[in-house]
Amino acid sequence: MKIFNIIGKYEAGRDQEINWHMLQDSNVIRSDNPFFVPDFDSEFRLYPSLAIRIDRLGKSIAPKFAHRYYAQATLAATVRAENLLASLRTGGLPWDKAVSFDRCCMIGDFRPIENFSEVSEILFHIGDSSQRISLAGFKTDIDRIIALVSENNILKMGDIILLTGEETGFKLAPGQNLYAEADSDKLLEIRIK
Repeated sequence: MKIFNIIGKYEAGRDQEINWHMLQDSNVIRSDNPFFVPDFDSEFRLYPSLAIRIDRLGKSIAPKFAHRYYAQATLAATVRAENLLASLRTGGLPWDKAVSFDRCCMIGDFRPIENFSEVSEILFHIGDSSQRISLAGFKTDIDRIIALVSENNILKMGDIILLTGEETGFKLAPGQNLYAEADSDKLLEIRIK
């Protein structure tokens, strides 16, 4: 399984490059499992995402056919070590140590993509605060992103594409609980320790 975490703000209808970094299956933590805040950085932030699961094998997929390659989605979140990431960016070094460590990718329970068609916003609740996030804030042109990623990658069944919507993220601290829901359907629940 490959996980493509899309970097930066993608705007539908604009001709632009997209970039991503890869995550491994050991980076994934499923709903109802704890996330232990590591001690190698002083600030970790969580970034909500919409996760799309690929359902068939494909490469160089045209945007008009991309809808055939996925049928399920869920809410997800990735965790970044902010100070380490800033240091790596400044030094022009790869980001892996800051964005691709064990259990840094939280993935909820998948649902048919149609379940998200009527949902206009999602709720992320972390600790004592909660925030409603518009699905319009997510990178919405899924078919175009799948086409761009598949230009130089073979997409296989089970691969996941993460589309990040909230760019400021949420600061994490031990003792918090995270849950995310779409239209009262709780898809992701993680205890932060």
